Amino acid sequence: RIALNRKHPGSLKLVHCLPALFTFSVCLLVIGSFFCWLFLVPLIIYALLLFVDAMFRNKCDLRVGLLSVIASFTQLFGYGVGFLRSII
Repeated sequence: RIALNRKHPGSLKLVHCLPALFTFSVCLLVIGSFFCWLFLVPLIIYALLLFVDAMFRNKCDLRVGLLSVIASFTQLFGYGVGFLRSII
């Protein structure tokens, strides 16, 4: 996205920055959790919401719920890290 924005200014939208914001936020929350476990609460809530939503959309399959959480975090981190690396 960054390279595309360099060629076509204005093509970068706020939504393209959200995975980077997620990645940065998760890192800060994990670091903060070393001082107080309550920093993990937003991550736990997000993971539970993903898990429950995926489970109910797939006939209460626990495996699908768990894999959805893993896939979501992996995808958001991948996009976030890639976006941040392209900026630096």
